Amino acid sequence: MFNFNIFKRIIYMYSVFVAISILSFSMSYSQVKKGQAAPIFNLRNTNGELVKPFQDIKKPIILSFFFTECVNCKKEIKELYELYSKYNSVFDVYLVGTSFKKDVNIVSDIKDFINEIGVDFVPLVDRYLEVINKYKIIKYPTIIIIDKNGNISYIFDNFNDSTFNEIEKIVKKYR
Repeated sequence: MFNFNIFKRIIYMYSVFVAISILSFSMSYSQVKKGQAAPIFNLRNTNGELVKPFQDIKKPIILSFFFTECVNCKKEIKELYELYSKYNSVFDVYLVGTSFKKDVNIVSDIKDFINEIGVDFVPLVDRYLEVINKYKIIKYPTIIIIDKNGNISYIFDNFNDSTFNEIEKIVKKYR
């Protein structure tokens, strides 16, 4: 028997994929670059509080971009949490998350995703993809390190086993 709801969901996911692909090519992949000023933003976190990461930068910032359907994002966030547990006096971390699921409460979906990973980060919710578009993120997960002057110093958009070794070396330089 044909299940129309499953068919609608497949069509929706396919259209999201096509829309993201078109958007990616139309932006000519002009992702933010190392050395440029980081785009400033304010977002609400999953507790509803307005967070302004660039208001008073006292230490470097690590931005981690994720979406709730991303398998590699789970591993990346878990490893980032372990790194942050060791070096939280050296840098601040902001998770910027979204969901491409249809008909879900995005805040609840992000909270569930983070709870499933087992970390106590309170992510920022990019409900309308404003920050993701400002940074022109098209690969997930993406980590961007911003120095105390508000400039982008490193971009990691190809998460692999050596990514956190590289990030840890960078963090140690800031100590």
